Amino acid sequence: MNKSLFLSLFTFLTLIPSIAFAEDGSGSFWIKLLGEGIPWIVGVALVPVLLWCGKYLKRLIEEKVKYDMVKRALLKTNQVVFGVVSELSQTMADEFKAAAEDGKLTDQEKARLKSIAISKSKDLVFGETWDALKAEFGGNSGADNFLSGEIEKAVRVVNNQKKN
Repeated sequence: MNKSLFLSLFTFLTLIPSIAFAEDGSGSFWIKLLGEGIPWIVGVALVPVLLWCGKYLKRLIEEKVKYDMVKRALLKTNQVVFGVVSELSQTMADEFKAAAEDGKLTDQEKARLKSIAISKSKDLVFGETWDALKAEFGGNSGADNFLSGEIEKAVRVVNNQKKN
């Protein structure tokens, strides 16, 4: 049986004798019973409802705070990654391309640039932002994979911008 229902019934049943054996003789037994019992029953039934509402509201607030924290972390990471990729594209990638015979980066040079981009991005994304990313993506390896993917996406965008 539900705990609040049990408490309501218990309260109601404990009030019956006090009202039934009252000696003032005024009014009906049922009017007294309802008049004195309903506030107790409503009070006992309302407490669990209010507790549930409080827990539900707490959970909603916690989810909203987490969502806002992750949203800020993603936006900041995106800005940092695009800045780092743009910087590396203007400085190091152009130098590598100029040094190459065919004007294209080798896989080794691409891997080195990506490694530098990841390192610089991690240096700029730290503290609460990095913690939020780790929590969202399942630890350091998940956050690293996300950062790597964002860098690759940024490289494509920057390369498309250069072509246009």
